[in-house]
Parts: sequence; C-alpha cells; structure tokens
Amino acid sequence: MITILVGFKGSGKSVVGKTLADLLEANFFDLDSLIEEKYTKDNNVEKTFREIFQEVGGDAFREMEQDLLLEFSPEGKTVLSVGGGTLVSPVNCEIVRKLGKVILLDAELDILYDRIMQNGMPAYFDKDNPRESFEKHYTERMEIFDEVADFEIDTTELTIEQVAQGIYEHLLTIN
Repeated sequence: MITILVGFKGSGKSVVGKTLADLLEANFFDLDSLIEEKYTKDNNVEKTFREIFQEVGGDAFREMEQDLLLEFSPEGKTVLSVGGGTLVSPVNCEIVRKLGKVILLDAELDILYDRIMQNGMPAYFDKDNPRESFEKHYTERMEIFDEVADFEIDTTELTIEQVAQGIYEHLLTIN
C-alpha cells in the first residue's frame, strides 16, 4: 500500500513522511526531490524544485509531477510526500486517489505561515502582500485537500513522532 501525505507547504509532509516510513518499514519518497533528481539527470545541472518551477512554469511542473506519480505502483510499501501544489491538477488528484491512502497534514495558519517564511517567500506569494496571498492559496488548496484526503491530522501541537504515530495507528485500523 502507498500512503500519500498531502498538505499545504510547511505542514510537515517530508519530515513526517520519513518517520512514518520507518514505522511502516516502507520506502520514503518526496516528489519534489524526485523532480530535482530527474531534472538533474535530464539537464546535467542541479536546481531546486523552486528554481525548476520558476524556469519551466506551473503547467510544465505539474506535468513533471504527473509523470513521476504514474511511475508508482499501488502495490508498493511506500510513503510518498507530494508538494503543496501537486493536487492543483485534477489529473494528479485522480492518480493520487488510485495509488493509496491519502493523509492530509494541516496546522494553524500562523504556524504554517511562520514555517514557510523561515525558508524565504515562495515564488507564488504576492511580494507586496505575502500574508494575504498565503491565506488565499491556503483556502483554495484546502478545498482540494479536503476532497481528496481519506484522513486528516493537525500537526500544530504535535511532534513529528506524534504525527507519524497517529497516522500509523490510523493505518492499522483500516488494514
């Protein structure tokens, strides 16, 4: 079974994913990292997923995500963390639903915003009003996440280990 972690940027998908994979004795993959690896292999130059997004644009980036998602088999014992914008694509939503159990990680808005801004303002935020831009994107994406997710966990007051354990226990109840 594949467990797919979704959520807004800063919700903890990658760090929780690694810990959850250890608990499940599964492989862990981060879709953004896979995009970086593929880009490097195809272009002989290293770039971050942010740089790749800016270079190729949103549509081409979503296609890259789609191509990589299609390489996964639902039979694998895998935890997959997908980028905060991956599910903006309806095609990616369908692929993710078919792959396995979709777990939504969320947190309070102030916490998410602070986590995001610690690493610099994302390219898709309005530089003149980043907080308003953040809240707009959050609202739009949460509608999609809520529709696709099988289970939701709030990461605000929990440690990485507590979040992973909560997901692990939920997965045990459905298997």
